[in-house]
Amino acid sequence: MLAEQDTRQRLVIALCLAVTAVALAFLAWRLFWWGRLPEPPERVSMAYFFDQNTGELFELPADTEGPIEMPSGKYRGMPAGVLAHVFSCTVGADPSQRFVGWLEAPLSTLQQAGAPLAPDPPSPEEVTDTRIRSPASDRWVHPFGPDGKALFAAVRDRCDAAGTLKYCQPPRRLAREVEQAPPGGLPAGRPGQTLVP
Repeated sequence: MLAEQDTRQRLVIALCLAVTAVALAFLAWRLFWWGRLPEPPERVSMAYFFDQNTGELFELPADTEGPIEMPSGKYRGMPAGVLAHVFSCTVGADPSQRFVGWLEAPLSTLQQAGAPLAPDPPSPEEVTDTRIRSPASDRWVHPFGPDGKALFAAVRDRCDAAGTLKYCQPPRRLAREVEQAPPGGLPAGRPGQTLVP
C-alpha cells in the first residue's frame, strides 16, 4: 500500500510539473510572439494599361514601364500594352462609365517601331520624351503641341453636360495578387464599351 501511495504521489508531482511547464510555455509564447501584431499585407499601387489589339484595359503595378508585351501580340511592330489615362464623368467612377482619355508611350519605343508620329511643335512649352494618342487614332502626338492640347480639351469637354471629369485609378492590390496575375496584368475589362473620347 505504501508503494501504491508513493507511485500516486510521484504521478501527481509529474502531472503538476507537466502542467506547470505547459503553462510557462504558453506564458512565454504569449509574451514574446503573440503580443506582436502581424505585418499588414503589402499593397501595390496600380495603373491602367491598354491592349492596342483588343481594346481592353489591364491593371499593372504603377512602376511598370510601358509599352509591355501583351498576350495579344505586337501592335504595329511594338508591344501592344501602353499606359492608359482613364476618366469618368461620375463621382463613383462606375466601371461602366469609364473611358480612356489618351494613351501614353515613350518616344524612343515609338520611333524604333516606326509608329506614325506627328511632327513636334516648333517650340514646345515643355520637353518630354513621351507621346500621347487618342484610342481612336493611330497617330502619336506631342502632349504640349496643338494636337495634344486638342486631345486634352476633348477629354475635358466630354463631361461638360454629364458631370465633373474624374481621373480613375485602379485600386491598390495585394502583392500576392500581383505576383499571381496572368501575363499582361489583371484584366480590368472594357471601359464602358466606349473607348473613343
